[in-house]
Amino acid sequence: ADIAIRYGNGDWAGLDARLLAAETITPVCSPAYIRATGGLPSPENLCDCTLLLSHSETPFEWPAWCEVAGVEIASAERRFLHDYNIVLQAAEGGLGVAMGRRWLIGNRIREGRLVEPFPDIVFSGKIGHWIVTARQPVPEASVFADWLLTEAHREMREFYSLMR
Repeated sequence: ADIAIRYGNGDWAGLDARLLAAETITPVCSPAYIRATGGLPSPENLCDCTLLLSHSETPFEWPAWCEVAGVEIASAERRFLHDYNIVLQAAEGGLGVAMGRRWLIGNRIREGRLVEPFPDIVFSGKIGHWIVTARQPVPEASVFADWLLTEAHREMREFYSLMR
């Protein structure tokens, strides 16, 4: 492929990665899960929860967030699902706590299908959606990447203005 969009930290050997959209992550779950567990007053309570994760060769979301939160949740039950869309469906269905990628789940939060138990504890480091090309991309890939970056940045400004 001449161009791809990947989610991660931008470190892909031999490829050029340009940040398309930075991601802010924080745990999310359904309001029903909050009620069923008696609430999640602190991040330490995640040890008693089921964490919902998509398969990844190098999982980085939960460790990154836990470092910011200053919590160790190694004892929490983990349920690995096929992909992130299924993780979100499971979280909406009250099956556990997922790591929420705010840029992707903004509508679900605004509609109340998912809630952020710790909205003030977020990780906003080098995680995001990246445009990935060869180090010397074909001209068409460069033109498309430039256009896509312009459009994504415009959409992000609109999205974040709605989240406030």
